[in-house]
Amino acid sequence: MGATIKNFKTMQKTASGLLGPIDSQCRQKRSDTFNSLKTTIFAMILIVPMSVLAGGERKDRKIPDEYLAKKNPFTGSDKSVFERGEYIFSKKCARCHGKNGDGVGSILEGYQMPVFNKEYYSKREDGYIFWIVEHGLPNTPMRPFGPGSDYNLSEADIWKVIAYEREKFGK
Repeated sequence: MGATIKNFKTMQKTASGLLGPIDSQCRQKRSDTFNSLKTTIFAMILIVPMSVLAGGERKDRKIPDEYLAKKNPFTGSDKSVFERGEYIFSKKCARCHGKNGDGVGSILEGYQMPVFNKEYYSKREDGYIFWIVEHGLPNTPMRPFGPGSDYNLSEADIWKVIAYEREKFGK
């Protein structure tokens, strides 16, 4: 009987030695699975609501009439306006909208922003774009950039960015 207990303890010790690395691998797999789950949940909370805005547009957006009537006092053909708009765009906009206005910025990988092209600009008044830049779009990655916001662009600078975008991407 004593030999049986000793054999059992030896077998248990051997089994523990063999199962230890397996258990360690299982813990790592559980950890990896948990991390994947956290990433998926984060993506669903952050990315899925943004995907509702596929193409960057919402049909229920109401831009005030006084903004729709606004006209850009600047043109992108003016070299100083173009250069100032380009500078601001590269510092404030390209991270999300892409340096070429193609909607592929580095900060929002996997989320398609609107593509700034002739079609985009032919469907939008300057005042419409101005309002979006100034006020941002709630529940989207588009933050307000107007006076008093964290980005605090002046009205003139917003207009210069719009003039630059139309000149660079809208033709």
